[in-house]
Amino acid sequence: MTTPPIHEPLMIVRIDVSMERETQIVEDVVYYRAKMPMNLALRWRWFFEYIAARVKVKHPKRKVRLSIKQQSEEFKVGADYIAEKRTTLLHAKRAQIKKLQNQTANDLFGFAEDDRLSKINKLQEEIAALERGEFNYWFPVEYKNHIKQWI
Repeated sequence: MTTPPIHEPLMIVRIDVSMERETQIVEDVVYYRAKMPMNLALRWRWFFEYIAARVKVKHPKRKVRLSIKQQSEEFKVGADYIAEKRTTLLHAKRAQIKKLQNQTANDLFGFAEDDRLSKINKLQEEIAALERGEFNYWFPVEYKNHIKQWI
């Protein structure tokens, strides 16, 4: 009888910097890594603490936070986020087109009709771009490294 493989939880490591008085507002993220295996994150914890300490020594008036936490299953980053978001965006844009097509023109000279048609054309171009694999929207990254700028 074979035992199923044990899946190691994934971790997020983040070092961020904020102003001394505005601790809730993050000024910059010095280091960010998602999808890091727990074993690796715990083994290199000393290094992340060292980087946070170096940033704190270089910028003593700023608040430096190191957080190492478990990545939840529903939190998607990178390509996983794009794949999930692409289907949602396609459905939403198709619904917007259908809504615009079902609108009745209630202006006297038809000026709103040109605006409606331009919105429909723009939505169709965005749908075509999404179907081609282009994703021109914000998405959470897996890796960010600004250590050299802060040390």
